[in-house]
Amino acid sequence: MNELPANWGLAPVLFHLAGIAVPSYGVFVGAGIVAGLLVFLWLSRDERNVGEGTVYIAFAALLGGALGAKLLEAAFNAPSAVGAGWGALLAGRTVIGGLVGGSVGIVVVKRALGIRERRGNILAPAVALGLAVGRIGCLLRGCCHGEPTSLPWGIDFGDGVPRHPTQIYESIFASSYLAFRFFEEFVRAGARVLFGLTVYQYAALGGLLYFALKDRLLAPAARRGEA
Repeated sequence: MNELPANWGLAPVLFHLAGIAVPSYGVFVGAGIVAGLLVFLWLSRDERNVGEGTVYIAFAALLGGALGAKLLEAAFNAPSAVGAGWGALLAGRTVIGGLVGGSVGIVVVKRALGIRERRGNILAPAVALGLAVGRIGCLLRGCCHGEPTSLPWGIDFGDGVPRHPTQIYESIFASSYLAFRFFEEFVRAGARVLFGLTVYQYAALGGLLYFALKDRLLAPAARRGEA
């Protein structure tokens, strides 16, 4: 977003603590991580859902998700960030990369530990809740917004133009994120790169293809179970 009004966002600063502005984005992203972990721990209380290496799998999902979210966004930013320094190159993150990166991390750890049981029944709800909560931070900061709309639920982020609250859309459809994100991009602000689609739509399609084929792409010959 370029040349945005100074008052852009519903509440970019959540509150001040000892004279320091506390950003709403960081608070809700952190809250999303905590909420996801709490759901994970709550589901893990049932001994039928807990197996050897579950904690390692959760850590792999967090680490792989963090790396994937940054690396994919850095790849998207590279053409426009040339000459602008590392800060511009490493700015932002994308959920699509986080989902794929987290999945790869889980598969790698499960292979290393020889785990065959599926753990998706524990991890999937935690990831969906974490995403839903984190997108509230995007809504308050005004990032990841949609195109202008005349629909009654359009939100003015500071320039007098009602826009699709795509952050809310994503919170609602967090459990089917990749498929939803592909169609949401048609009403989300962003540059079209090829055939009228955005880079995130191509990334979403790639993510869907990955999850459809990941057993063949990443599973060993013994076809151990995946999360």
